[in-house]
Amino acid sequence: GTRDTESGITNEEIKRDAEVLSKQSSAISHPRNSSSALQHSFADLSANTNTHITSFNASHKEYAIALLLKNYGNASPLPDYYPQYYSRECGLTNPALLHQQLISEGYLVRSSILEELRTLKITELKQILQSCGLKVTGKKAELVDRILTNVDVEDLHSFFQSETPCYSLSAKGTEFLKNHEDYIRFHRYTKFGISFDEYERTKTLLSSTTCEETLIFMYTQKKNNDKYNRLYHVILSQLYDANGDPANALHEFLIVKYFDINYINAFQWLNNELQYTNTHEATQRIFESQKNCNALSPENVAYIVRHSNVYSRITVDNIYREYPLDNLLVTESQFCSMISEMEKESFFDVSKWNNYFLRQLKYNFKL
Repeated sequence: GTRDTESGITNEEIKRDAEVLSKQSSAISHPRNSSSALQHSFADLSANTNTHITSFNASHKEYAIALLLKNYGNASPLPDYYPQYYSRECGLTNPALLHQQLISEGYLVRSSILEELRTLKITELKQILQSCGLKVTGKKAELVDRILTNVDVEDLHSFFQSETPCYSLSAKGTEFLKNHEDYIRFHRYTKFGISFDEYERTKTLLSSTTCEETLIFMYTQKKNNDKYNRLYHVILSQLYDANGDPANALHEFLIVKYFDINYINAFQWLNNELQYTNTHEATQRIFESQKNCNALSPENVAYIVRHSNVYSRITVDNIYREYPLDNLLVTESQFCSMISEMEKESFFDVSKWNNYFLRQLKYNFKL
């Protein structure tokens, strides 16, 4: 899947967490916690993920307008197809009609020739110049300027392949987007399972200045109710990074890696499997499934190294105290040694540590 360049965690991994949690009888959690409470905890997230808006209010309309306008920083035609998130997130059932209203109300205006030329590739600009017997050398801005200076505007229309008109943001549309920037930012995080209504309610209560601050508060609440839920820590790490808080981002990220290298998911799976099969069969099957699931990746290492200026051994100490595990495979000292090695080595041996984690799992499973 697409890998987040900051955290080294893929969107597929986030989706995988959600699927695993929903299929299991409980979320990834400490074995001492009751399965019913965990099931309820994730049911809340799952419900939010699939929420369809049933009532359309002023906030939904502003959210829909922001999503429609965000694609018009450059000259663009009206789309032939509208993604389903307009109805799912905003309750907008006829986005084409709203698009036309935005044009009639002056949020979008017909693009100028200059704006349309700027959307062309350099090769396309050179074709226009060549057709007009003009020089084709220079940077893109120079090519555009040469065309505008030497080619009649009416003649330029013949070079555009599509007869569909293009639109750009007007000053009114630009101002609207500026005032609703948090809606655009929120839309990027909808994969995390927060509904727009829930976000709006929390933002109003907090009087929060940024989308990330609101979401951090919301997911901190969720985490506090289900602190062994890996997915919440993944999300919080990314949100803290986006909000310019590398220390807390690293803290949440190290919790994720602490869960991974101690195979917390595998042990939760084992608890479920033992209801239906014997210990040897269950441990053998689960161990085989983990062989190709590396707990640590080069991207993870690069992320930790980039954040080494905010790393402290106290962070790891706090994690081991706050998140005790019944099946601890990697000691606090080993975890710190691993991070120290990351900081000192130009080519950190990821496979060595992944093999070590697997051996620890195998030993714990008595295989």
